[in-house]
Amino acid sequence: MATIRDTGAGLKSTSTPADRIASNSTTLAAGTAGYGVCVTNAASGFSAASPYNGSCDTGSNHAVGALTLLDQTILSASGPVSSAFGDILTKASISSTTVAHTDYVDTMTIIVTATY
Repeated sequence: MATIRDTGAGLKSTSTPADRIASNSTTLAAGTAGYGVCVTNAASGFSAASPYNGSCDTGSNHAVGALTLLDQTILSASGPVSSAFGDILTKASISSTTVAHTDYVDTMTIIVTATY
């Protein structure tokens, strides 16, 4: 199993902390501010957990799950696995009213736990 959490439930400007791009479970689109992660290519026994398992890739599909302060399951396995993997994509979009900064940051923690 793999879990993910972040430090601020969104991207935050370090110079102006009040300027944030909130993280939501949504389909990102140009012109609408948003931020999240998704899983693609989960294989060899791993499966992506909802809401991180939507239509998402490095092209034109941008369904993401929200990042929160609490651990959220992002990948799971129903039994023993060997060489399991999944690609975790981080995505963001902005609106015309998103304040421009070069210092939007977030810290994500991913924990992979083996059970025996």
